Amino acid sequence: MKTALLFILTLVFCITTSFGQAFELVGVPDTVWYNPASPTVDVKSKFINNDTVARDVKAERTMNNLAPGHLTNFCWGPTCYGPATDKALGSWNIGAGFSDTTYKMTLQPVNNTGVTVVAMYFYDSENTADFIRDTIVFINDPSAAISGDDAALGFALSNPYPAPARAFAYVDYELPAGMTAQLKISELHGRDLSTQALDSFAGKARIETAELATGLYLISLMADNRVVGSVKLIVK
Repeated sequence: MKTALLFILTLVFCITTSFGQAFELVGVPDTVWYNPASPTVDVKSKFINNDTVARDVKAERTMNNLAPGHLTNFCWGPTCYGPATDKALGSWNIGAGFSDTTYKMTLQPVNNTGVTVVAMYFYDSENTADFIRDTIVFINDPSAAISGDDAALGFALSNPYPAPARAFAYVDYELPAGMTAQLKISELHGRDLSTQALDSFAGKARIETAELATGLYLISLMADNRVVGSVKLIVK
């Protein structure tokens, strides 16, 4: 249980880890909220070599937990790599005290919602003790949680309140006439925690949060065995 909790909190706060004093990443976000209709979602960062000598730096994608239908690509140095490649070819020389802006992580949602977690590992080709690791969590944007097509059908899901939640939270929802649906609570890395049926076409649903650890979760509106909307749930 403690191991699982530590993993959740690591994903929630997305700590960038660095060993040695040589490398630094600036400007890379921990969490990226995306619109599933966007063809690509780019995340760029500045990589800095703080050492007094030039370094040959290698890059490797060490985690690629994809939501169904998602793809990720990354660029390092002069080359960009497709979804099937995890390790950059060769290394990229960065001068002493210089910065580099070639690193880019790209998500292709392909009109699919869900949570994708990607981790990149940058290290000195001659001294692996000098490295930096960065984790990015991509979550579908709550402001675009219900697609235009699903909204036209009559689906709606509000952000939870109060926020952050302590013992409980509420969401307001609407369903098309004749439709049955459920609310699913899940962790960021995808494990389902609970599901509750919605017993009316519109109303307010109560979500119990007293037993949840502090952190970030997802509330998904499920109908016809698919996610028609999702919003973030912050528990404190």
